[in-house]
Amino acid sequence: MLAPRIIEPRIHLADQNYDSGLVVEMIPVQGILQQIGLGAMLRHG
Repeated sequence: MLAPRIIEPRIHLADQNYDSGLVVEMIPVQGILQQIGLGAMLRHG
């Protein structure tokens, strides 16, 4: 139930200002991917 409430405003903001919305979305995604990558390296290492 909470997911649609969080995703909807993100999409709405991206529609109003696509460039700024894209940058804001990419920053946390990169951080998460880096954490997952480091975790995978530690597991395989």
